[in-house]
Amino acid sequence: MQPEDMEVPIINNLNDNGDRARPKGKDVFKDQQKESESSMESPNLEFEYGDSDTLSAELSELYSYTEEPEFALNRDNFEEDFRSHAKGRRWTELPMDEQKVYVMSLLDALEVTDRDKRLKVARAILYLAQGVFDECDTEVDVLHWSRHNIFLLYDMGLFTALLELLSMEIDNSQACSSAVRKPAISLADSTELR
Repeated sequence: MQPEDMEVPIINNLNDNGDRARPKGKDVFKDQQKESESSMESPNLEFEYGDSDTLSAELSELYSYTEEPEFALNRDNFEEDFRSHAKGRRWTELPMDEQKVYVMSLLDALEVTDRDKRLKVARAILYLAQGVFDECDTEVDVLHWSRHNIFLLYDMGLFTALLELLSMEIDNSQACSSAVRKPAISLADSTELR
């Protein structure tokens, strides 16, 4: 191919000296912005900003994936304790007065000195707050029983008792860690505190 046969692109932005004209000031940034906008494809995300989301979406964000095995552990602790009180019946079948009697027994069991027993009782309470999901057929049922149980637990004074228990466990773990000179256990590291 001969040099005469080659096509030469037309360059419109040459100045009188034959040099390429350079953009000045703000034009430099405008050109960069146009190039970056055209080079990147931004996905169209449908996101709605708000103070809160639906109840089920908020609940799904409450738990991390690492806590899934704890759901079964909570259920097992509840069923083990509940079996001795209900004699073959399910929580969802109990009348309100019998549910209150059982919740009072859980409240009493939170005050035992054995830490492992207290933890099992706390897990049984958590299973109630999670809506006794193993006894429910639909998500609507789980949400109904979760709401019912949380109001029942609150009315029976368990919220205050659990706060006191949490405070006691935090104080206990801090005392142990300072005695051994270990760093304090964080809430994220401790399933017992969670």
